[in-house]
Amino acid sequence: MFERKTGAELTVGGSRAWLSVIRLLPWLLVAPLFLVPFGAAVSAWSFGATPSNQASLVDRLLAVLSSPSILAALRFSLVQALMSTILSLALGLPGAWLLARHRFRGRSLYAALSGIPFVFPPVLFSLGFVRAWGRNGLVNAGLMSLFGWQKPPLDFAYSLSGVVIAHALLNFPLVVALVGAVWSRLPRTPEDAARCLGAGEGRILTTITLPSVLPGIAAAASLVFLYCFMSFAIPLTLGGGPNFATLEVSIYASVIGEQNFAKAGTIALLEGCCAVGVLVLYSLLNARSAAASTDAPAERVPLSALRPSARRLSVAWLLASGAMALSPLFALLVSSFTRVGRWGGAPTWSLESYFKTFTDPASLRAMVDSALLALVVAGLGVGIATLLLIGERRSGRTGIRGVFFALPVALSSVMLSLGYLVLFPLGASVGVLAIVQATAAYPLAWRALSAARSRIPAGLDEAAMLLGASRPRTLATVDLPLLRQALLSSFALCAAISLGEINAALMLNPADFPLLGLRAYRLMGSYQYPLACALGVIVCLFAGLAFAAADRLSDEAR
Repeated sequence: MFERKTGAELTVGGSRAWLSVIRLLPWLLVAPLFLVPFGAAVSAWSFGATPSNQASLVDRLLAVLSSPSILAALRFSLVQALMSTILSLALGLPGAWLLARHRFRGRSLYAALSGIPFVFPPVLFSLGFVRAWGRNGLVNAGLMSLFGWQKPPLDFAYSLSGVVIAHALLNFPLVVALVGAVWSRLPRTPEDAARCLGAGEGRILTTITLPSVLPGIAAAASLVFLYCFMSFAIPLTLGGGPNFATLEVSIYASVIGEQNFAKAGTIALLEGCCAVGVLVLYSLLNARSAAASTDAPAERVPLSALRPSARRLSVAWLLASGAMALSPLFALLVSSFTRVGRWGGAPTWSLESYFKTFTDPASLRAMVDSALLALVVAGLGVGIATLLLIGERRSGRTGIRGVFFALPVALSSVMLSLGYLVLFPLGASVGVLAIVQATAAYPLAWRALSAARSRIPAGLDEAAMLLGASRPRTLATVDLPLLRQALLSSFALCAAISLGEINAALMLNPADFPLLGLRAYRLMGSYQYPLACALGVIVCLFAGLAFAAADRLSDEAR
């Protein structure tokens, strides 16, 4: 009457049950990290509702959404993001072509520019941008000295043009890296066949190469658009007033300036819907570009193989674009070694800023606190990313799961901070700040670990499971030891992101917990530029070392 199940059947049934639990575990533990605060942020739009006016909540929501200030913020966010993306593509595509198809001296240094968005926090990039391209910046000073002009010829820093140019200089290295990676992996066979049939290089470029690389260009453009649309620090410092405020800045102003959580929640809802749509579009385009590429990059030809005119133009482009990308960092470094003259006198070279920085107890404490927070955030970020590897397919293509767990890229730290302020109205702690930063950092660590894990031979896991090892034991004893370099690389990357992130710190403002980037921003606001630049150089140095370590470890892992 009763059938007895064999041990093998019981093992298979138990394995399937455990596999179901394991695959569900990341959703239960990780999803609340961004869904709960996002839900709290969005629910803030209903603040002030009472049982008697619940029926008018939709009308109240539509009324807030149609307010001139929110519509103006939405319009400015879309316009500046679109203009910034176009300019980033114009600056980055020639470099992507050179990086993908040619080898030349200094190629690795030019490729390293892709680390600028991680090494250079946006608020410090704004400071360096002003010191380089502002009315009293290095570029204007050089032009006035060279041509004998009495007035600065460039005056665009605090305007829409300044926001767009700053975004483009910060993000075009991403276009170079992302499009260059896709371009380098395109198969050369169609192009070689077209050459054999007598097609010219221009026709090959327009009819074969560009259509093939177009999905990669579209994916890079959508990611840059998302970053510019969600930008906070650059519009905050360069916007020039409320008429040039993005939705992110409007959330910050509604909470900090007006204490209007209902308005902030409405903006968060609007911004979240737009950002998630762009993220889904990026995921689809990125998957399409990955499907069109090969596994190994094609052979690169020397730059000397180009015609003399094209070679000179290429070298000039590399030098000009590299100089533009590094100009804010160079200006930050130069300004940190100056001392402002009294009574309007000219600045002079001095180490005073660094002497004050390393003898100021507040600055020293900010260094220690920033380093400790970075270590905690890195540990949390790598831990979350490792958790997400459970139940993930080895191919590295995560589909809907990948889009869902990458949502913190679209749900900015400003939006998440708003949610935590709603959840903790008496004030957020340093722990909440660490959670927000880790939530923003773990998608990058997860992508890096997933890519590294997909390169591990599948036979190793299969052999372990045939010997009776469960999925968690296989992950712990086979995969993680082989992912040691990738884990260290992800740890360093998360630490670099934490060192440069001040958006959540500005929103949450945990009591008695100074950070280097936040202190530099406040010194910038009080016009103590040399001190702010000195702190900015220290932040960039710390973040740069962490990113360099992450890049080195990532290369070793590959």
